[in-house]
Amino acid sequence: MKEGGKANYKFRIAAVLFVLVVAVLYFLIYLAPKFSDAFVETYTAELGTLDVDYNVDYVCVRNEKVHTADYDGTISDRVGAGALLRRGSRVLNLGGTQYTAQIRGIVSYYYDGLESKYDPEKLDKLKKSALYPEKDEDGKTNYELKKCNSKSAVKGDVIYKIVDNSEWYLVTWLKFKQASQIEEGRTVTIELDDKDKTQLKFRVKSNAATGVKKKDAGSKRFKIIFSCDRFYKSFGKLRYGSCRVITSRKKGIILETDSITDFRGQKGVFVKNKYGEYIFTPISIIATVGDKTVVESRTYYDAKAKKMISTVKNYDSVKKGDD
Repeated sequence: MKEGGKANYKFRIAAVLFVLVVAVLYFLIYLAPKFSDAFVETYTAELGTLDVDYNVDYVCVRNEKVHTADYDGTISDRVGAGALLRRGSRVLNLGGTQYTAQIRGIVSYYYDGLESKYDPEKLDKLKKSALYPEKDEDGKTNYELKKCNSKSAVKGDVIYKIVDNSEWYLVTWLKFKQASQIEEGRTVTIELDDKDKTQLKFRVKSNAATGVKKKDAGSKRFKIIFSCDRFYKSFGKLRYGSCRVITSRKKGIILETDSITDFRGQKGVFVKNKYGEYIFTPISIIATVGDKTVVESRTYYDAKAKKMISTVKNYDSVKKGDD
């Protein structure tokens, strides 16, 4: 091969190699990150509110007065269920005789026969077994919420009930970790298990865990008594159930708990920047409930470093945690 031909051949080889190198570098710098990014799962961080809560079973205790028919008769002029009556106000007529409320309270046409058992004067004596209806030898319960007759009654029939709503109670038993978080006298929100998911404010009237040290608690459960002076649509039917006790509501950026990692002793998440890179971003945790964590937004003060730290913002794209 002539010298000129060899030179052209080497030049072509060098040109091809150069193009290949440029192509590889382009792929590594521009295409590879985008290609690999297609397999990275992310979610959008958003401002929100996280309820610090737990679910518990309860039994309802109230001052309830059940009224029975003095004789057979036809019922007429009943006031509506849920009406708030003063003492002495008419409830209904039975065979021409007027029946009046003996205490101030809410009218209910449901009863279960446990009104005297779950009396406020017996609150201190209630045991944990009170949380659930009694069972027979076969493990079945005969608990029944009964409805009063609306048209006629036989002597002895329950015809209505008046429930004192000035103060009524939900009683439950909690583990020490939960019980120790709610001090006597404070207010919590309780979401009841009715179809409307009614939320009411309750005061912590009594907490058996008060003064107990963690090392002495063991696996015991402690009786908590919540009191309320409100009534709601299904108030007259309340006895057993489950509810959600909301001890506090925290506002901030909501993150998926499993996306939070630890880097050199600092909690944080990987946030996608404008170049498509995932950058470790430190966070300040406010509260964690299960799979959700609420953290400070935009900036927070690091007391140890004595400076403000930039953190996650609303609508940041956050890398999901590994499964």
